[in-house]
Amino acid sequence: MNPHLRWMPLMVLGLLWPVCGSAEDRLRRHALVVVGIPGDQEHRDRFLDTTKTWRTWLITVAGVDEQDLMILSAANPKTPVSTAENLAQAVKQLRDRASEEDSVWVFLLGHGSQDARHAWLHLPGPDLDAIQWASLFADMKATEQVFWLTQAGSGGFLKAFSAPGRIVITATDTDGEVNATRFPHLLAELMQTQIASTPPDSRVGPVASPDQENTPTEDEPAENEPTDRELAEKEVAEASRPQMESITNVLQLFRATASRVNEEFTSTGLVPTEHAQLDDNGDQAGTEFDALEPETMKQAAVESDVVDTVRFPIDGVLAQRTVIFPERIAQSTESSADSLPSDRSNSQFPDPTP
Repeated sequence: MNPHLRWMPLMVLGLLWPVCGSAEDRLRRHALVVVGIPGDQEHRDRFLDTTKTWRTWLITVAGVDEQDLMILSAANPKTPVSTAENLAQAVKQLRDRASEEDSVWVFLLGHGSQDARHAWLHLPGPDLDAIQWASLFADMKATEQVFWLTQAGSGGFLKAFSAPGRIVITATDTDGEVNATRFPHLLAELMQTQIASTPPDSRVGPVASPDQENTPTEDEPAENEPTDRELAEKEVAEASRPQMESITNVLQLFRATASRVNEEFTSTGLVPTEHAQLDDNGDQAGTEFDALEPETMKQAAVESDVVDTVRFPIDGVLAQRTVIFPERIAQSTESSADSLPSDRSNSQFPDPTP
């Protein structure tokens, strides 16, 4: 069965709009997070913080049940170690549990490397190259597949993972960018903001109480109060970013994160060492965030008379239709074009909070 037959094509204003079912038919979303070797305590702490935010966001915002979330980590002794053997077992379990009508999101975090032929994420024990990684997911049946490959050298994974009906996001391009990446941590910052801005009655699961230890009270002014100029610069930067309440799909979250990465390099006067890519049309080539404007994609869809819901002529269309909030998957088709979507077994990979 075509993995996107659930998106019944209706040509409305030049875009393919999804026909959605009832709330009872809500997509069941599974998630796998794999964290490689941290290398030192600084990276270990940062990987732990980022993974913790990802986990909370997946459960409370993206609608992943705790029983459908697996975490393998070389940074956290409370989780199974991210060895190649454990990874193979986890992916097999994921394949067995995720049906054709389900959703699978995969996140990779860590240090990586790349040469002219191969790319790796560094794991405890033998590493797997990009082709070996992709082969683990080759038979995944899930309708919705989203891969957030955020490690250094992740651009070398894009070609191997690319497939029709699959969204592949990498933190770097394919030209051997192997410096430590900012993308996963800025993604976590956006997620944290989204967690905080999601109304309690809209949250899917429980969210951890924020740490108030260092939060100043009304009678206690914060240290290092920003100057008027700094506040003005921050206001301009914030105005240019997508507002968190408007980030409802994968494309918007990717563009917002990549934009913040670019801002960080620009503000510090550094030459960018990472250029995030998104591929969702299966052509084995990614596109950077600033070329993924919704209006551009809409016009391309009109001009090409798109009728294939799996292989679009340009990147971004499928990501734009893949929603984050599960309750919005079952909405009616009367939505704006820029916010379109998209029996438990006991896991042998328990996922305690990092």
